[in-house]
Amino acid sequence: MTQKCLLDIDFTVKNGFLDCRNQDLTSLKGCPDDVTELNCSWNKLTSLETCPTLKSVITLNVQCNNLTSLEGCNTLKSLTTLYCCGNKLTSLKGCPKSLTTLQCIDNNITSLEGCPNSVITLICSYNQITSLEGCPTGVTKLDCWNPLSKEYIDKTIEQVHQINYIKKFKRGVDIVNNIIREKSALNIQKTWDDYWYKPNEEGESRAAKKGYEAFNNLLLQIES
Repeated sequence: MTQKCLLDIDFTVKNGFLDCRNQDLTSLKGCPDDVTELNCSWNKLTSLETCPTLKSVITLNVQCNNLTSLEGCNTLKSLTTLYCCGNKLTSLKGCPKSLTTLQCIDNNITSLEGCPNSVITLICSYNQITSLEGCPTGVTKLDCWNPLSKEYIDKTIEQVHQINYIKKFKRGVDIVNNIIREKSALNIQKTWDDYWYKPNEEGESRAAKKGYEAFNNLLLQIES
C-alpha cells in the first residue's frame, strides 16, 4: 500500500479546524501545531503511532479507517473528544486520560477496560461488549446496544453504576477475607513450628525428642 501523510496533500486550517477526509492517508504526520480539531475520517489509517505530533488537538475524528488499536493517541494531553467508530478496534487501551467524550460505535471491542475515568459521554454500541464493568463512574450518558449479560440489560446508567459499585465492594471483601485466611494459616503454621521444632532451654525440640525416643524404642525391640 502506498504511504501517504498530511505532507503529501494540500489543506487549509481554518479557525483551528483541519478537514482531511477521504484523502487515502496512511499517516497523520505533518499536522500543523495550530490544529485543535482534526477530521481525518474515511482514510486508510492503520495506526495512531504518529499522534504525538498532534499536541494541540482537542477533538479527533478517525472514523471509518482501518485502526486495530488506539495505542499512540494516549500521548495527546489536550484531547477531550475522540470519534473512532467504524474501525477494527478490539480494545479501548491507549485512550488518553483527558477524554470526556468517546464514541467507538461499530468495532470489535469486547470490554470497557481502558476507558478513561474522565469520560462523561460514552457511545459504544454495536460492539461485542457483554459486561459494563469498567464503565467510568463519571459517565452520565451511555449508549450501549451490545450483547450484554442479563444483569446489565435495560439498566439505566444509575443502575449500572450501582451494580459495578456492589461488584467492586464484594471483590474488596473477598480480598480482605483472603488476607485474613492467609494470615490465620500463617499463624497456625507458626504455632505448629514453634511447638514441634523450636528448641527448649536445653536446645532440644519436641520433634527431635520424639524422634530420639522412637529411635531408642526401635533399638530396644531389635535387641530383644
